[in-house]
Amino acid sequence: MQKVDPGEAVRLFGRAIAEYAVLGRFHVSAALQRTVAELYEDEEAMHDAAVAHGYAADYYLGEAMAGQAIACLL
Repeated sequence: MQKVDPGEAVRLFGRAIAEYAVLGRFHVSAALQRTVAELYEDEEAMHDAAVAHGYAADYYLGEAMAGQAIACLL
């Protein structure tokens, strides 16, 4: 299995998240943002993970997916 550089992964996910948001695909941006949050959790960067979950919730709200947004904030 190949090792992953979490910082590089977060950077690349960020680019993808921004592109999908520009296209109005907020649910995809939200799902990718949740993945970023999980990467931060794996690295035990809990503040960054909480911020990432908040952004994911915002993206879900952009798609009127309140249930998913709430799940991100729990």
